[in-house]
Amino acid sequence: MTLSLSLPLRRPSPSVREQLPSHDHGYPTLRVVGIWAAAAVVLNGCSKAFAMTGWRVGYLAAPAGFVEAITAIAGQLSLSVATPSQYAAIAALSGPMDAVNEMMEVYSERREYMIGEFAKMGFAVYGGHGGYIALLDTLSGCGLSAPEFSLRLLKETGVQIGSWGAGMSGEVEHESGRFARISWLLPMDELAIAMDKIAAFVGRVKAEEEEGEAAAGGGGAKL
Repeated sequence: MTLSLSLPLRRPSPSVREQLPSHDHGYPTLRVVGIWAAAAVVLNGCSKAFAMTGWRVGYLAAPAGFVEAITAIAGQLSLSVATPSQYAAIAALSGPMDAVNEMMEVYSERREYMIGEFAKMGFAVYGGHGGYIALLDTLSGCGLSAPEFSLRLLKETGVQIGSWGAGMSGEVEHESGRFARISWLLPMDELAIAMDKIAAFVGRVKAEEEEGEAAAGGGGAKL
């Protein structure tokens, strides 16, 4: 018997995003056929693609023996999903995908806008494929570490982004400290306001850096 499954090429995550497009690459999948299908395990859910975060509805597709073993364990660790949630999941998975496709187009438009605006400022942005977050290399754009960039941005503009790799002291502990996490979940008009504020902030930071370099260059001894 030949079985064909479509599996997302991603690490296991509590936030499954199989339906979220990988920008120009569509939905990255792996075709599992024949003998490999007998060992394939699919874990998925409705939280992201169907905007059902908090409903805690997921599903498992796997060989019968594996499902039996998992069921025996799961039955002792958790209760069943609420009946209305189960029916909602069935409707989501078996119904038309028009709303999902429309949402994906909106995400793609916002992503293109944000990454394009950061590119104009000189920032490198990584990721954003198959989701709605990406990593902003703050050092590449204005010379600030992600913790410093994020904190100053929040204090000076009210725009909040996440930063990684910082200890309690705010000092960068490893390479990830140069990356801040950006997201395009907000409506486009709010994103535009935020990006204008970020651009103005980055302009000030670069001006400060240029003034500092000019001062340092002119600080030599006079004869």
